[in-house]
Amino acid sequence: MAIKVDLQKAYHMVEWESLWVVMETMNFPRRFVFLLQQCVQSARFSMNINGALKGWFGSTRGLRQGDPISSYLFLIVLEVFNSLMRGACQDASFRFHHLCQDQQITHMSFADDMVIVVSPTQQSIQIVQQCLDVFGDITGLKLNCAKSKVYFGSVNVGGRERICRLLNMEEGSLPVKYLGIPLSSGHLTCKDYRGLTDRICSKINSWQARHLSFGGRAQLMIRGFLWAGKGKGLYHAKVTWKTLCLPLKEGGLGFKCMFTWSQVCLGKLLWNIASLKQTFWVQWVHSVRLKGVSVWAYKKRDRDPWYWNKILKVRPLVKQKL
Repeated sequence: MAIKVDLQKAYHMVEWESLWVVMETMNFPRRFVFLLQQCVQSARFSMNINGALKGWFGSTRGLRQGDPISSYLFLIVLEVFNSLMRGACQDASFRFHHLCQDQQITHMSFADDMVIVVSPTQQSIQIVQQCLDVFGDITGLKLNCAKSKVYFGSVNVGGRERICRLLNMEEGSLPVKYLGIPLSSGHLTCKDYRGLTDRICSKINSWQARHLSFGGRAQLMIRGFLWAGKGKGLYHAKVTWKTLCLPLKEGGLGFKCMFTWSQVCLGKLLWNIASLKQTFWVQWVHSVRLKGVSVWAYKKRDRDPWYWNKILKVRPLVKQKL
């Protein structure tokens, strides 16, 4: 079971006092904390009333979104939740997600995007709920139940309804967007990526590149757009895409071949697994997927997920270069 957490106006609700206490607990230099206090607490705001700015006033909470340092300060605040969850793991009634037991993974977060993974037992869910409540009381970051969703695996309908009532959240469905990318247990289709491609096309159209020179269009790296000057519609390619991807000295334009680039990225992932890189995801792969078997000797199984098959598929290519 996974919970995609949405925090109410995350950056705007951070309690400053909790931030300074956490930084002091983490042994940040006092001089550094003082300078940050002057930076964060010096913000002043004005209101637009009938088209005119009126007055200036300060604030007692919140981080300025868009400020480069705000994301780092927000992560420091999230250390409160990390600490609460580490304590929760010591409770005898708490159960990890069955695929996260060895690494004792309970949650993942990137800025204010947080996903909690846990076993769908009532005791575990109540512990997570308590951690979220205490976290909100300390930091001011309250859970937005209306926008938070619960995602289930092999849980019966009755269990799903009971858990949703307990958390006061709705059940979500896959694929779900996390950091702007669709997440799904199955292979993603063109339909799943449509939101992403639509945003890219919208960005391209805003460039009004129909009026760009050939050299300007070459910057865009999109075959149809290069020849037609637009993202959609019929066009006639004057040179094959394979030729365009050749180096300049070989008569091409030096474009990156997306297939080759994909193979390189998959090869890097494979090498990280083979070299036992000290990262959570590599440790997770060895614990859940390989289970003591070398990645070079691993035999494919029918139930292996699509992303894992993609990585395994480049093994012969990587072996040739070793």
